[in-house]
Amino acid sequence: MLKSLLTKQFVLFLFVGAVSAALNILSRIFFNQWLSYFDSIILGYCMGISLAFTLNYYLVFPGANKSIAKQLLGFITTNLFFLPIVLLSSIFLNNLFLSLGYITFTQLIAHIISVSLPLLSSFLIYKFLTFK
Repeated sequence: MLKSLLTKQFVLFLFVGAVSAALNILSRIFFNQWLSYFDSIILGYCMGISLAFTLNYYLVFPGANKSIAKQLLGFITTNLFFLPIVLLSSIFLNNLFLSLGYITFTQLIAHIISVSLPLLSSFLIYKFLTFK
């Protein structure tokens, strides 16, 4: 498995992840102007994973043997599993940072950290299950 992390494919995955995470975070900031932090995280997450599937399908894991429907189902299932982790850690970290009292942009920092948490796990799941 460690060999899987030292590949061009993993570097592409990191790039796709960074672009998708940026959309996720920017969308959350946009939605947060009208919606709660909680709701904005969920909508931003949906925006980010929509882009992530498309980029992973075409750039990172092209030529998979499974149908696109099965790949999409596996991708959505994986990301539904990670949504509560990202959501709860964002809320927890934001509250923690607020309680410390000296950190600015608490929501942004909490969200960036939380979006990064599933990185390695999701790559391995995508590589060996979703896009196989």
